[in-house]
Amino acid sequence: MKDHFIDRLFHPAEKADLMELDSLLDMKTETPDVVPNDIDRVEASESSPLCQISPCQTISSRFIPFARRFLKFGFVGASGMVVDLGFYGLLLSAMPQSLARGLAIGIAMTWNFLWNRQVTFADARRHHWLRQYVGYCASCLLGAMVNWWTSLSVGELHPLLSEHPLVAAMLGVIAGMVFNFAFCLLIVFRPHAMETIAESSHEIE
Repeated sequence: MKDHFIDRLFHPAEKADLMELDSLLDMKTETPDVVPNDIDRVEASESSPLCQISPCQTISSRFIPFARRFLKFGFVGASGMVVDLGFYGLLLSAMPQSLARGLAIGIAMTWNFLWNRQVTFADARRHHWLRQYVGYCASCLLGAMVNWWTSLSVGELHPLLSEHPLVAAMLGVIAGMVFNFAFCLLIVFRPHAMETIAESSHEIE
């Protein structure tokens, strides 16, 4: 129908020009192949799962393995306090107070080491226990010094703490525990504990 209408209105030469123009217009209106440009690539990369991880998720993935291990360390320490006080009460009836106190502390320290090696830092059990035990005892000794120094020092920071020595002692216990945990994590049971934490954070991500 379109060609018949053109034949009636136009001269053959004009008809040829018109048909050529029409073919050019058809070529320009064809849909080109879609080729991804840089913006498309950026949008595609932003939609990937790695780019969808928020900063909060990244922080939590790093924090959760530390928190889990610290909670285990705290539970073991609480059980060690029960063992310490229990043996101290039993030994008082059989020996002088100073000796009973020393033995009770040693028993509780050994208890804590065994359970921390078994549960908190289980990834380090394949290494020699004696070296780790010596390092753990040194950690407990340094942690006790941090506890003692903190308990006495915080009382000078605020009158409330000097009037309530039990509060200052509680802060000292927390400081000593944090120091002891960091010492065990970074020195006594390193590097295996740090490697396990890194692997756990990657699994959470």
